[in-house]
This record gives sequence, structure tokens and C-alpha cells, in this order.
Amino acid sequence: MARIYLDARAAGSATSGVGRYGHALVDELSRQSSRHEFIVIAGHGLATQLRGRGVQCAEVGGSGSVGLALSRLLLTAAFRTHGPADVYHALFHVVPYGIRRGTHAPPRVIVTLHDLVWIDHAKQVDPRPLQAAWRRRVGTSLIPYALTVADHVICNSDATALAATRWLPSDRRSVVHMGVDQAFLTAGETRHEATHGSPYITAFGVPKPYKNIACLVRALAVVRRDHPGVRLVLLGGDGGVHAEIVRLGLQSAVDVRRNVSDTELRDVVRGAEVHVVPSLVEGFGLPVIEAMALGTPVVTSDAAALREVAGDAAPSVCATDPDALAAVIARLLDDASLRSAFSIAGLERARRFTWGQTAVDTLAVYDRVLAAPARAQS
Repeated sequence: MARIYLDARAAGSATSGVGRYGHALVDELSRQSSRHEFIVIAGHGLATQLRGRGVQCAEVGGSGSVGLALSRLLLTAAFRTHGPADVYHALFHVVPYGIRRGTHAPPRVIVTLHDLVWIDHAKQVDPRPLQAAWRRRVGTSLIPYALTVADHVICNSDATALAATRWLPSDRRSVVHMGVDQAFLTAGETRHEATHGSPYITAFGVPKPYKNIACLVRALAVVRRDHPGVRLVLLGGDGGVHAEIVRLGLQSAVDVRRNVSDTELRDVVRGAEVHVVPSLVEGFGLPVIEAMALGTPVVTSDAAALREVAGDAAPSVCATDPDALAAVIARLLDDASLRSAFSIAGLERARRFTWGQTAVDTLAVYDRVLAAPARAQS
């Protein structure tokens, strides 16, 4: 039996993609494997929550990317208290500097790489030049270090793995897809076409430029020329494009739902005619399979990870072409049989992505790393 530490300090809330991954993987690994001892490294709030679910935790400080990078001594104290690590698995792509130094250094390190957005698309994360430059500086300092120090890196998509080849040879990386919660599939299997109320489109209004909500808002203006009753529901926020909504005179057509529970999220997306994921770039694209699991037809941009996740079960358009996006949305609004076809295809596609399989594939990585000689301290 190996003692495996799962560093979930970046997981925090289960509302983000990284958060959903951390929470679901911890639960599935605990449920599936009696061969290993799992200890979750978490801050006070998350540790309290996980202990309530029967998960063994080590409370360790260090929050944010820089805090994580500077937390080696705190991590060492946890190893002394809870026992030496056989494997240290960072569920986010930042590890403490010097993770391999010292008497209590873990002999094997695994890192999950979610994306390289901070390095390759910093200006699309934050449009403010100084903040974008800072994000890129932090990303280029911390992420390559984590990738090069790791024995093995779990990439959440082929697209992410391809982007990381500058640091990762093929024998040190594996692709392990994320999954979808059963609650989404259960809700999707009972979905039916809306029979009352005005039709609406949904999307996640994350206020980061690479989420490309401005393009969707411009597409909505085009769609409403022939479909004046259609609305857009933005979940989580206005995508940082309130000024564009006002400029196009769409205030009454855009409904912003800032604080939504998972139950409300499922209800809203399940009732939509179309769910749109227009991102310029993604590491995986969890909203794609979650909406598909709900039986809602999905439209994505042509970002590589989104096409990988959606396959043939959703149409895609150029991420920077609002007219093309509007044309696809309008076609789906006009054709109930086409919506039904994509609904069925999407639900079938979503069933392939389970957190149970994510855990199985992750355990296979552990076995591979544990079977290999431990790397020398550095």
C-alpha cells in the first residue's frame, strides 16, 4: 500500500473546473481504491468539508499560485505529522519550489496540468497590461517548473498535452479526461423541449476575455433580427461585457444570474434551446459535457480542446466570427428536429466522460509511477 498525498489546495469551491476536478477525483479515489492510503492536503475550509465526507486530510496553508509555490516547509511539516509520502500528486499545475529537497521530500511527484492559458494567452485572461504581464510572469515561472520536476504529468486533454510538449516528452505525460457528475446525466435523461415561455440561450459569463462572451453577445444581436423573442442567460456573471450589452441595446434580452447553485444551473441549462461555449481557448471544456449531459444542444468555438470534448455531437464555429455563430444558433432555433438530434448525440457523448473513469485512469498512472525507480532528490 502506498501513501498518496493529493494536494487540493487550489480546488477550493466545486464551482470552477479545477474545483470540480479536485472534489470529484478525491471522492472517486477514496471510493475505488483500498490499495492505497489517500491523504488530501487542503486549507481549513476544504479540509473541514472533506472530513465531513470521511476523507483523511492534512491542513496546510498556502493559497494562490505564489502561496503554493512558497509552501515547501509547510508541506514538509505535514509529511512529518501524517507520515512520509510515497507519491505527492498536485491536482493543480503548481508545486512548491524545492519539492524534491530535504529529508521528507516525496520520492515521486505527479502533477495535473489543466491548461497553459497564463503562459500562452495572458492578455486573454486579463485585458489590463500590467496584470496580464504579471500573470504571464507567474505562469512562466511556476508551471514549467512543476512540469519538469514531476515524474509524470496528467494532462486533461490531448490539446493540453500537445501544448505542453515543449517541456514534456511523451513518456512523462498521460491524457486523463475529466468527467461529468451523475446528477447532470440524471437530469438530462428527463429533459423535454420547452413548451412555454420565450426561448433562451445559455452560457457561462466568466469575466475573462478568453471566454469570448463579447462574441456571443454580438451574435445574439444578429439572431434577434429574425428571432426577437430569444434571450441570453449568462450564468455566474456578465462575462465582463456589460458595456457591449448596453452598446447593442440588449439589456432587456440578457439575463445575468450571478449566484446559482448546481441545482439551479442544471434547471436553467436543461431548459435552454442552445448552450454556447464560445471560448478562444480551453484546457478541457467541462461546460460542454455538462450541458450535453443535460440533453441541451451545444454550440462550441473551434478551440482544439472543445472540439476534442464535443466530437461530432456539437457544431463548431470560428471563435472570432459572430455572424457564423449567429447563423448556427438561428439554424438550431428554427429546426426542432436538428435540436433533438444534437440533444441525443450530446447525451450519448457525455456518457463517455465519467469521474469514475477519471479515477481509474489516474490510478493507472499511480501504478506506473510506483513501479518505476524513484528519481533522485534535486
